[in-house]
Amino acid sequence: MKGRGKDPKFPHPNPRRMSDARGRPNPADFMIVVFVPVVWGLNFIIIKDALPSFASPLVFNAIRWGLASAVLLVLVAVRRDSLRVAPQDWPRLLLVAVVGNVLQQVTFINGIRLTTAGHAALIMGLSPVIVALGGGVLGLERVTRQTWAGIVLSVVGLALLVRPSGGGTAPQAFAGDLLTLASAACWAVYTLASRPLALRYPAASATALTVGLATIVLVLVALPGLRAEAWPAVPWRAWGDLIYSGGLVIAFGYVIWSMAIRRIGPARTAVLANLNPVVAVVGAWLLLGERLAPGQVLGAALVIAGISLTRR
Repeated sequence: MKGRGKDPKFPHPNPRRMSDARGRPNPADFMIVVFVPVVWGLNFIIIKDALPSFASPLVFNAIRWGLASAVLLVLVAVRRDSLRVAPQDWPRLLLVAVVGNVLQQVTFINGIRLTTAGHAALIMGLSPVIVALGGGVLGLERVTRQTWAGIVLSVVGLALLVRPSGGGTAPQAFAGDLLTLASAACWAVYTLASRPLALRYPAASATALTVGLATIVLVLVALPGLRAEAWPAVPWRAWGDLIYSGGLVIAFGYVIWSMAIRRIGPARTAVLANLNPVVAVVGAWLLLGERLAPGQVLGAALVIAGISLTRR
């Protein structure tokens, strides 16, 4: 696959371009701005609804990633993109696949099983804060006083949100929150490490390779559960959840995320996830009946404010 970073047909992305040459809204950017907050925000609710129907969260994860890989391979074939990668890019591609996909998904799917959909969305929403810190450490962007203020607000809000409390399920929920926090860190690695790949290769090809490699590992990890699963007992609603989460969120969502990284950069792309927690918390309240304690409401507000301040 030829690199596209210097190809005149694929100029270096303009971080501020959100319209075409005539000043009209760009359809691709509109899709990015709408898809990430809404479709990904609702994904937390979809997954929470589906997990009880499967014997193991790893089984659900293996199937949805297998579905996503199949959709991506079809997309690559339709576009006639190449899957060849330059030898020097394989270490980065493996880093993205292992840390940004495999570890991120194992921690995420087990975390959301133990905690609530709202909590998971709020904690995953901290990934822009981690991206900002990582970008500062790597010299990709400057960490300003405003960024530090956002980081402090986010950390205080996180402490209020995930603090252990009384109740029979509190220890499990706290463990789920910590796993989800680890998942947010892995997603930040994905966002930062995948930028060079997004600049050199078509979004569908780079995503198909990283998702395909991750799928192999996730299926191997889930093999015992896949063999023991009572497939006839899985309801149609759970299959619908799986198609939404695998085919739409992973397959098309990761391609759109890669497109966004290429067009507007990792920092501004991370901003798009700011509304994920809002969509997920409101949706979980309306559809799942989840509630936050008063202190947790304050924590959630601080997290969202901190994320927004960090990425301004």
